Amino acid sequence: MKITDVKVWLVEGVKYNWTLLKIYTDTGHTGVGEATNWPGSPIVYHAAKHVGERIIGLDPMKTDFIWTKLYRDLNWMGPYGASLCAISGIDMALLDLKGKALGVPCYELLGGAYRKDILLYANYWFTGGGHNADDYAAQARKVKDAGFTGLKFDPFAHTNYLYGENSPPTSPSRPRSKTLPLR
Repeated sequence: MKITDVKVWLVEGVKYNWTLLKIYTDTGHTGVGEATNWPGSPIVYHAAKHVGERIIGLDPMKTDFIWTKLYRDLNWMGPYGASLCAISGIDMALLDLKGKALGVPCYELLGGAYRKDILLYANYWFTGGGHNADDYAAQARKVKDAGFTGLKFDPFAHTNYLYGENSPPTSPSRPRSKTLPLR
C-alpha cells in the first residue's frame, strides 16, 4: 500500500477556520485528519499541503516512521507552530487510515480502551443573545436541560483577538505608546 495523494482544505467556521486533510492510497483506503490551530490560519493550510507532498509514495502503515521523518525533515523550522500542526493532522489521518485498513478503531492502535464511560461537555454552546450574565445563564440552563453536566465557557467568543481591528482603546491607565525621534 502506498500513499498516492493528500488533499487539504481550509474550511471557514463561525469563529475559527479549520484545516482538514485526507490521505488517499493506491488500494482505496483513506484517512482523515485535522491540523487546525487557532484561528485556523492559511499558514497551517499551506504547511499541511507541503507536508502532504513529502509523504506521497510512502507506506501509510508506517505511522511512526512517517511522523519521525516529517519531524526531522522540518525540525529546521523548530518543533512547534504550523509545521507541527501539519504533522499532527497527517498523523491523525494516518491512524484513521491504518485503523480502517486493519478493521479496528483508532483507540486500539493507541493502547486499547481504558474507560467505558466518558463524560461529555458542551462546547461552543453560546451562539446567540447578548453578551451579559443573564443571557449566558439562560443558555447554560438550556445546555443543562439537554443533558450535559458540563460546558466550556468562552465569554469572549465575540471578541476579535487579532491586533488592529477592534483593538482595545487607549485609556489613562493604558496610554498610547509614544514615538521617539531618532538622533
